[in-house]
Amino acid sequence: MPNRTTYTWARCGAVALACLSLACTGFIDGEGKAAAGPDGPNGGGSGPGGGGTSSTSNPSTVPTANPDGTVSEDATVGEMPLRRLGKNELRNTLRDLLPGLGATYDGSADMPADNSIELAFAVPGTVSDLEVNRLMEMAEAAIATLGSAAPGNQFDCAGADETACARSFVESFGKRAFRRPLDTVEVDDLMALYDTLRTDPEMAYGFQEALGVLVEAMLQSPGFLYHWERGLKAPQLDGTLVKLDHYEIASRLSYYLWNSMPDDALFHR
Repeated sequence: MPNRTTYTWARCGAVALACLSLACTGFIDGEGKAAAGPDGPNGGGSGPGGGGTSSTSNPSTVPTANPDGTVSEDATVGEMPLRRLGKNELRNTLRDLLPGLGATYDGSADMPADNSIELAFAVPGTVSDLEVNRLMEMAEAAIATLGSAAPGNQFDCAGADETACARSFVESFGKRAFRRPLDTVEVDDLMALYDTLRTDPEMAYGFQEALGVLVEAMLQSPGFLYHWERGLKAPQLDGTLVKLDHYEIASRLSYYLWNSMPDDALFHR
């Protein structure tokens, strides 16, 4: 039997640390570049879901952030802050993404506390080793709690090529976990992990076990942990504003109303 904890730390945990530490700036301007200054957990614009609908596309017109995180008075459009899920959002999102966990399950219990000065979990920044450990433990605990109800165990691959079926699983489950379709490079990275799990003699994972580790990897990834439903695609401009696609709008609405991921009705509209 492979040592799941050791491998997940070496592969998934290290990947999470590297990726999360790269995504450490506060705003994204209309050209997709990082702009200075973190905002609070309520995001730019109106409403607690980060309610602004776009950001300016001309870097010279992007309002600068004040030291306390507020935007200068000459702002004419809400900024789009880059931020992680807060504790309530993380707890609710895990329950909705993985219904088998149950209504009382709290996967965010060991995560850093959100606070009124907004310097902890909700704001992006370099991720510490302690946070990486906690994120890894959160993902592993969720899959262990689910047992036979884990998403990979519920995925029907009878009579299908296992590699093709695993890719289909990554695309379908990943779309819900990341709240948008995965980019090709994201699917390829997860499939490379799958291939290693299945073919490395020191790993030798079975099919369902390998899918379980893929879910753990997704739960530690920036696509799941951050409010950024645009993925890697370039922004679409409408004049000087960035247009939000329906995945971004669905997530903003859902986290504004329910502090959780979009349900099926909202997600597929």
